Amino acid sequence: MHTCRFSKDQHSLSGGGYLGSEYPVQVRMLYRGADGGERLWVRGFYIQNVEGRRTDHGVKVDGGRWVEYTVPDAGDPSLLALAGGVRYIRWVEVMASGHDFEAYVRRISLLGQ
Repeated sequence: MHTCRFSKDQHSLSGGGYLGSEYPVQVRMLYRGADGGERLWVRGFYIQNVEGRRTDHGVKVDGGRWVEYTVPDAGDPSLLALAGGVRYIRWVEVMASGHDFEAYVRRISLLGQ
């Protein structure tokens, strides 16, 4: 299980931006599958997409309040069901990109079983 708690008050770039990779809050995880291959899992979070930009790995959330996003959830597969299965996690990073934005991360946690 993987949980991230964050708040986004505004961002000027629609959706995930021009390439679908510019989110004001983004969580990325590099993991190694049971087959030995490395894969990157990405989730970006946005509050508006008035220009219809790409949101390939994006999730729309409400702005101006704290959001708790947990994997697995109804719209996201369990990490164990990812391509190749998850043997171990190499790293997890939280990042932000885009133009003008205001976003905060309060907590990120990873629970293994």
